[in-house]
Amino acid sequence: MANPVIKLSLDPLVGIGPVKFGMSQTVARAEMLKLGIEFGSSQHGLDYFYDNAIQIEYTKAGLVCFIGISSHQNIVPVYYGQDVFSLTAKELFHLVAKNEARDTHRFNSNEYLFRDQIFTLWDADTQYDYRTHRKRQVWAQVGLGSPAYLALVDEIRGVI
Repeated sequence: MANPVIKLSLDPLVGIGPVKFGMSQTVARAEMLKLGIEFGSSQHGLDYFYDNAIQIEYTKAGLVCFIGISSHQNIVPVYYGQDVFSLTAKELFHLVAKNEARDTHRFNSNEYLFRDQIFTLWDADTQYDYRTHRKRQVWAQVGLGSPAYLALVDEIRGVI
């Protein structure tokens, strides 16, 4: 029997679907299992689900701080009513930018972090367009992070 298609709402600063920032790893795994989303593997503070299409990162204390989603036939990530992988990379970029406080965002196809929403976009390319047979430039992964994740990113980048 084929796995059902699961819609997951992307709620900046809250989480994705039933997985919320600040949840323990045990609770996050249980929420994914309730949806029928297959656990793949775990390594280096990360859990992977559904053929590695969903990545959940945890703080050192074991709490959810980042959730990333790549295109998968059984997952429909929805942001402001839009399936993020049905949009081109530029369309999604502009939709997310529209929901930021500042209008200073310029498209970058490598990676982008919208700080107000802690919304990440990574690697826009046609190779990730599984829906229209690699005709459009789409993001390899979209992700949401918590303030703890943003602090880690800033520390790595030397922003602090």
